[in-house]
Amino acid sequence: MKWGQVVSWAVYRFFAGLAVVLPLSASRVLLGRFFGIVGPFLVRANGRMDRTLKVVFPFRDELWHQERRHRAWINLGKSVAESMKTEAVQRQLDTHTTYRLEPALSAMRQDPRGQLLLMGHLGAFEVAIQIVPRLGRPVMGVHRPLPNPLIEQDLQKSRQAAGIEMVSVDDPTLVRRGIRHLQAGGLLAIFVDQRWSKGEYLDLFEQPALTTLSPGLFQATTNAQVSTLMCRRESLSRCEVVLENLPFKAQDSDDWRERGRSIMRAFHGRLEDWVRVYPDDWYWLQERWKP
Repeated sequence: MKWGQVVSWAVYRFFAGLAVVLPLSASRVLLGRFFGIVGPFLVRANGRMDRTLKVVFPFRDELWHQERRHRAWINLGKSVAESMKTEAVQRQLDTHTTYRLEPALSAMRQDPRGQLLLMGHLGAFEVAIQIVPRLGRPVMGVHRPLPNPLIEQDLQKSRQAAGIEMVSVDDPTLVRRGIRHLQAGGLLAIFVDQRWSKGEYLDLFEQPALTTLSPGLFQATTNAQVSTLMCRRESLSRCEVVLENLPFKAQDSDDWRERGRSIMRAFHGRLEDWVRVYPDDWYWLQERWKP
């Protein structure tokens, strides 16, 4: 264990302790301001953000990019607060969330097949994770562990408290467990906007980006329905969650890789539309275009 990880975890636990006694809205403000102050000093992370913004919004000036970076850090702080305050988030889902789930939810409930749910780090993504169990299926979530194992352990406890079984991308049983879960009619949720260690380069914002094809493997093996779930912030305390069926082109003869390309091209198109309308929603730290 590195000293830097211990210090980071101690800071995390300090704010987690404050979050216990503060209301959810105050925790969002506190963590948002903290990340908004500290974030700009993290040189490597800001460099990744800047390179991403220049790919996605090449015609915007530096001041506009700087404001997006600042808002991204604030959004991350709010999301950390939401991961710490799972019970409070759950209590507010009925009163502080605008749901745009139809007709995809009705189609999901009428379809006995497993459900493959593709998600991104957009807006209130920690709130989105906690909404998934409300879709009416047993949930298995695929996650990439944080570099700090101490913070990762605390984070996964909060997700388990929300009723989600989490499986790491590093787990050698992931594929087998995911397929079995889908075949039983469950819902498999994957954050696919990250830079995964393996995949193919598919266009994202007109530039080749390393992209996982794993959704194709899960879909081809189980014939799962594919949907997307995105959650944006309407205000400090309100969110809007959008569930959509994800149409993709596939032939019966397509293997899982070709299905993966079709699914991820469709997801990239939806992600591009969302980010262009809500540029402050995407958490920019994933360096998808790095060779």
